Amino acid sequence: MERPSPKSQRGRKPQGGLPNRGLLKLGLTLGILMSAGLLLANVRALRDTLQQITAIENSSRAIDREIATLRATNERLKATIQRQSEEIDTLKAVLESAFKALDTLTVARRLDRASLSLENEEASDPALVERESLAGRQSRLSSADFMALEQASLRQYRSRAGIPPAIAGLKGRRVGGRDPQAIRSVIQRHDPAITDLYQRELRNNPDLRGSLTLRFRIDENGYLTNPEIVGTTLRAPGLEQKILEKMRRWRDFGKSLDYTGETGYQLTYVFGDSLSAQSFAIYAVH
Repeated sequence: MERPSPKSQRGRKPQGGLPNRGLLKLGLTLGILMSAGLLLANVRALRDTLQQITAIENSSRAIDREIATLRATNERLKATIQRQSEEIDTLKAVLESAFKALDTLTVARRLDRASLSLENEEASDPALVERESLAGRQSRLSSADFMALEQASLRQYRSRAGIPPAIAGLKGRRVGGRDPQAIRSVIQRHDPAITDLYQRELRNNPDLRGSLTLRFRIDENGYLTNPEIVGTTLRAPGLEQKILEKMRRWRDFGKSLDYTGETGYQLTYVFGDSLSAQSFAIYAVH
């Protein structure tokens, strides 16, 4: 029996199934399809994740807007509360001024009555001012009227009401060779200096209020002498001493041509609301 030659064996196809190369192509195709499916699923999952992130970001922005709105509302409420507080303070100040004005009106009426009483008294006795004692004048004026000025600003009230300053019972009278009205005018010329001292003190003591009553004399050359404090509610010794020092330099009352002896003068300053007010009187010196 003859064996087949090798050439005849190479020309034959193997029996029983597909060639190996076809199986590889099929497996590769199936792998690609499975990978594509997994990739598509991953893409969809990634898209869902991105949508969730976008929704979270939008929600965060909405929360930020709400927070900003709440902060703006809070600031507006603070501003409203501050404005209402200022309005309350303003109303309080107006009420306090009204009460002070009422007190001032009461004091002014007392002084007017005292002035009228003294004027009538001196009209019946022209020499009364020259000979009455210091204690007698004090008993009628200081206790009843001048000490009441510790709580009021008389000159401020008179200025607003159009009432000229009154010199108690001494209108047109010359005392000690001097015209009281001229003396008062000189004193008023020094008001800005006194007010300046007070305003400087206010920088260190903003609540400083009260009155200061002083007595002094004027010699024949027009020099103010012997200034002294006879009553005070200021509780500011430094300011009081500065006022005394300032008054010691007042030398502009003018020389008296008919000097009849030293005459004492009493002056009350009332300090409040950055203003100074005066009450002025004369008493005899013995």
